[in-house]
Amino acid sequence: MLPFLVMLLQEELSMTFDMALMHLMCAKICHDLSAPASAVAMGLEMLCETPQDTSTLELVTYSSQSTIHKLELFRCLTGFSSTPSKPTGIDLEKALRNYWPDNKISITWKVPQLENIQGPPARLLLATLLTAADSLPRGGTLTIDPNLSITAKGPTALLWEETVKALTGSSALSQQTVGTIVAFFAHTLAHSLGKKLTLQTINESQFQVDIVEK
Repeated sequence: MLPFLVMLLQEELSMTFDMALMHLMCAKICHDLSAPASAVAMGLEMLCETPQDTSTLELVTYSSQSTIHKLELFRCLTGFSSTPSKPTGIDLEKALRNYWPDNKISITWKVPQLENIQGPPARLLLATLLTAADSLPRGGTLTIDPNLSITAKGPTALLWEETVKALTGSSALSQQTVGTIVAFFAHTLAHSLGKKLTLQTINESQFQVDIVEK
């Protein structure tokens, strides 16, 4: 009887963890989509009043494209429900190509055969890339090496302490916010794959994140 109760408790704790993680991830998606979606709605209202306003039309077009790009990226991040082998590295490269406006952040892929990165490992790579990108408020570059190490380089490249703790598993789910949940999601994915994330500072404008075996 006792082993059965322990199993039920473990399942309940796991479900609670999964639900809390899902809620924060949904909050993150809503947070990031709210600005471009609101801009589209506002622009459409303005077009109803001044149909010939080309600047408003450009705003609507830009904001709708931004919304689509973010949705494509979040689909890669959270997975393709009907295709476990998706996304692939090719999907990531395509989704990231237009994600950052004005080429604020550029990505150099040194990984051969991107199509071989599939499913959870691809989602882990994307979550780690997005976390590293958050350290580049003034723009910069992300380089992905063949071993999937990520090097972030740019003016004052720095991950906040809370983000580092989330990325390396040094903080609990209850301590996460919308700003750190993607880093914690990366840690959770890594743990499920028998891996962990490590961070090393190269200099004041450069650091590296490695995906290594536990």
